[in-house]
Amino acid sequence: MAKTHTDPSVSTERHGSVVNLNVDFAARTIYLFTGIDDEIAARVVSGLKILDESPGGITIWLNTGGGSVSDGQAIFDAIQMAENPITVIGTGQVASMGALLLQAADQRLATPLTRLMIHDGGAEISGPTREVISSGKELELSMKQHFEVFVRKTGMSLDEIEKISASGRWFSAEEALEKNLIDGIAVSKAVFDQSEKDKLVRSKRIPRKRTKK
Repeated sequence: MAKTHTDPSVSTERHGSVVNLNVDFAARTIYLFTGIDDEIAARVVSGLKILDESPGGITIWLNTGGGSVSDGQAIFDAIQMAENPITVIGTGQVASMGALLLQAADQRLATPLTRLMIHDGGAEISGPTREVISSGKELELSMKQHFEVFVRKTGMSLDEIEKISASGRWFSAEEALEKNLIDGIAVSKAVFDQSEKDKLVRSKRIPRKRTKK
């Protein structure tokens, strides 16, 4: 039996304030406008799973400075596992883990004034020496996995990606398009209209379309 949602727009609250995550089930759209942590990851993944139960494209609007590596990876995998095609539209700031999430999409877009940033991950690690060493190795492994994603999605060499990450480089939407970090720049407020999308996006190439089995 299909699930029924009485309120198509869901906002979450934490410590008495509204968290900037909304899921519009009617429009098949998720708005992620906050840092990434375990609670946000759980809500994004659950929202994706519900939307993916019925056919149709899913859109994620993304504006984040990043956050938890493991929680971001959980969202990344959920996007990759979805049966329906997913478009991620970066807007405002798409930095750190946010830049990686953008790469998970079937179509990666950015609004004209978006700023995108890639940098080496970091963490404050304390505790027994062995645990510190182990945590450091885990972080290095995660960074290696992230670099492999950027290489696969952009066509840039591993050496170039490592240099960009080490410098903590920022990109404009146009620069991101040139480096193939995005597939196109959204140039209309109606970009979410799937039937008109090709007319509303300035892009270098036609993105891969996911086929639903």
